[in-house]
Amino acid sequence: MRLRRITIEGFRSFKQKQTVEMPEGNGLFLVRGENLVDDGLTSNDVGKSTFLDAIYWGLYGETTRGLRASNVLSWGGETAIVEQVWEINGKERVFCRQQKPNNVWLDGKHLGYNNDEKKILEAIGLNSSEFLHSVMAGQFSTYFLDLSPTEKLGMFSDILGLNYWEDMADCAKKQAAESDAKIARLDIQIQRIKGKVSSLKEQLEHEEQQYDLWEQEAREKRGQIVEELSGFRKQKKSLQKKIEEATASLKELPDKFALMKRESKLSAEQKTLKESVATRKKDLVLSRCPFCNGALSTKWKSKLQAELVDAEKKLISLMKELACLETEQKDVKEEEDKFGDLIANLELKVDY
Repeated sequence: MRLRRITIEGFRSFKQKQTVEMPEGNGLFLVRGENLVDDGLTSNDVGKSTFLDAIYWGLYGETTRGLRASNVLSWGGETAIVEQVWEINGKERVFCRQQKPNNVWLDGKHLGYNNDEKKILEAIGLNSSEFLHSVMAGQFSTYFLDLSPTEKLGMFSDILGLNYWEDMADCAKKQAAESDAKIARLDIQIQRIKGKVSSLKEQLEHEEQQYDLWEQEAREKRGQIVEELSGFRKQKKSLQKKIEEATASLKELPDKFALMKRESKLSAEQKTLKESVATRKKDLVLSRCPFCNGALSTKWKSKLQAELVDAEKKLISLMKELACLETEQKDVKEEEDKFGDLIANLELKVDY
């Protein structure tokens, strides 16, 4: 990472806004100054430490001596702001921090107070201690060369991310062990599957032999079925012919409705004749004229007797006709039932 430009305003001795462009190239930079106000101070009290503190404060919110909050304001100043442009991993990042009011920006985006430091550290990639021992040597901080060997190794590991690779190596070992265990389990499963495949192959061979036997039997049965089906078709054709004949015979039977209508008519005539016979008999017994209810004359009596005899003859003839009609209806019903049963049985055989 390399600092390219820094702008300081209201920060300690930098009361006025000043921008410093850093030289191009990598390496170590020596910050020196010249006191033009007091020659006796040479390079002292010219803002070298404040310049470095501004860099550190702009990133981490405190100076190398631990100053923070209003302690970083210029004398009589109301606010302090430090904006710096860094090149990190080939990408330009802009950090800006303000005191009173407190604000932090990263790449022009204002950060919330709860995650500003976290976002800043993620962008820099170094914590404050690592920054002071690798990027900038603070005036009042411990130098890297003064650290113990263990501390130096720890600092190198943190800055270079060596612990990351150790963790990755441990993770790789763990994953390798898990992979070996998984391979062993898969080998066991493969052996089980091979056993099942072998068993299934034997079962398949057996089933194929059974299928061949079944296919041979099925061919023989199909031949028999074809012959039987041919016979059934002939029988069906014969049965259908019989059904047609029975249906035709059934249609030739006398109309049952006509017989019933005729019976109704004869029954009505029979009722009328019975009433006429009963009336004539009553009139003769009472010797009463059927018209005037007076005494019946000899002439009318003879006429009533003749009418009575004629009516009784007609009644007897009508009763005989009714008896014949009843017999005929019974015969038609029997024939109809017979043909109906015959057709039903034939149709059952055809469907079967």
